[in-house]
Amino acid sequence: MGKRIVLFLEIWVAALSRVRLFYLAAFILFPTLTNLIPHVGSTFLALLAFSGLPFIMSSGLRPPLQAHEKRVMWAFAGYSAVYLLSFIINGLTGNLPDLQLRDLGHEIRFLAIMPIFFLFRHLKIRQATLWAGVIGGALLSGGYAVLSYFWLFPGERVSGSYHSIAFGDLSLTLAFMSIPALDYFMGKPKGYRFLPPAALALGIIASISSETRGAWIAIPLLTCILFYYSASIFKIGVRFIFLSVILLSLSAAYQIPATNVSGRIHAVYKELSDYHKGDRTYTSVATRIEGWLVALEIFWENPVIGAGPGSYESLMHRMLKQGKRYEIAAVHSQPHGAYPSAMSDCGILGLAALLGLFLSPLGSAVRVMRHQKKLRHLGYALMILVIGFMHFGLTETIFSRNINLTFYIILTAFIMAATANEQEACESRPATGCPEPVS
Repeated sequence: MGKRIVLFLEIWVAALSRVRLFYLAAFILFPTLTNLIPHVGSTFLALLAFSGLPFIMSSGLRPPLQAHEKRVMWAFAGYSAVYLLSFIINGLTGNLPDLQLRDLGHEIRFLAIMPIFFLFRHLKIRQATLWAGVIGGALLSGGYAVLSYFWLFPGERVSGSYHSIAFGDLSLTLAFMSIPALDYFMGKPKGYRFLPPAALALGIIASISSETRGAWIAIPLLTCILFYYSASIFKIGVRFIFLSVILLSLSAAYQIPATNVSGRIHAVYKELSDYHKGDRTYTSVATRIEGWLVALEIFWENPVIGAGPGSYESLMHRMLKQGKRYEIAAVHSQPHGAYPSAMSDCGILGLAALLGLFLSPLGSAVRVMRHQKKLRHLGYALMILVIGFMHFGLTETIFSRNINLTFYIILTAFIMAATANEQEACESRPATGCPEPVS
């Protein structure tokens, strides 16, 4: 690389350090603004990825990666690579006669995790910024939900920047991610310790008011994670009281007609029953089942590399003309499930790549929890993020929307970078007793 280019990149990096406060403020606002204002998430992703480009262009400017961080980077890059490979192969074989690069737009964006991660590492952003963003996002999302439900749009499903499903998913994620902040607040004035429980409550209220059933299915496992996390903070009696409060609150939400929780849950049983009896009129459940069956049919015909990104809609309409599936499948242009979508687009390789997006950061989270006890709460936050999105993908093609992939990429990069920065800061003052680095 030429000396002038290297000099230019060094000046660029030096300039980033001078506006560090801007990036701190940007991330603190990121969860709230992404959940409430359209296109903010995409803007943040583009800004952060562009800012981190010098670290991709010059290896001398970026810190070394630990083994578990490399695995996450490879997993995200692998997801993009599999979609690109399927796009090229199916284009060359004629399975994708109308090649459009926009069909790769969402998947290619997962490469942004690398410059964003290195940017956060360079800026030495610490966990305080993470908790401010996550807790603030849950509190403000809950506050907006209450305002919207009772005053702005009384009785309607609460929506955020896009629609109620994304709002419910992200609000629930922020709610449960807030609780591991208790570790951080233990050394602060006691008043701060009420913030995580308040964020949990308001975030759940936001998700309930959105009536997003696909988000609610994550609550049992996320609650178990919090119960296990709190073992080192609270006595067993307090933990069961905490668990009881959550269960009683959810039960109350089910019993109160105004929340429509019971109505939404009973609708699932009715729609499943009607579908089983042969009713193929449009319902949320029936449409999803038909979409999944279409995707599986495409997968069985193209098991290795799939039919190609963007092929689902045209193949679905072909099946409808052949009488293989019912017309309600045509309501949506995607199968309403991240897993069947990856399988129809890219076959078994696509499913493996999607699982890699989840399992690689999940493995990183587990390693932090096991080997870096003082930072274990960051591992729990990352685990909650991943487990939540794994559940959301069961009933929603989550990464077909910018808001979801942006949220997942940036928060994954931030938590990993904050963990590394905290470890680095600890090693600079060894008298405090640092956790062992994670390999």
